[in-house]
Amino acid sequence: MKKIVLFVLLGALYQQVAFAERKVVLSDAKQLPPSSLQFIEKTFPKLPIYLVNVEKDGSDILSYGAVLTNGYYVEFNGEGKWRVVDCHREPVPVSVIPDAIKKYIDQEYDGELVISIDTDLNRSRVQLTSRRVIAFDPNFNFIRIDE
Repeated sequence: MKKIVLFVLLGALYQQVAFAERKVVLSDAKQLPPSSLQFIEKTFPKLPIYLVNVEKDGSDILSYGAVLTNGYYVEFNGEGKWRVVDCHREPVPVSVIPDAIKKYIDQEYDGELVISIDTDLNRSRVQLTSRRVIAFDPNFNFIRIDE
């Protein structure tokens, strides 16, 4: 019985140590790759970075996250390319939204604004002011609506 309890406790301890490395929160914006800093400075020129989050797995950097002083959140992949732009209830800058997605939203959802966009290799998703989430394929063709 003691061996089982010891085994469970060691397993729990190992899990805590293994996942403790996954997130490192920093306040220094210089921890972001230069391309990420340039994206933020170009897209949000008057908003300083409040907090930087670096997600690591050992020595590999999986992603970077930046919270701006007004609460906007921008996430980047390990190479520094943006993956998520979340402006909460405010519109995402038009320069971030791919033209095909912008055109679709303008045609199908007149008056709606994109407040969040996330993208990866398989799909892109945008959230509108109505909280409706719309998914697109890698070529920015409409896939579905996620209510």
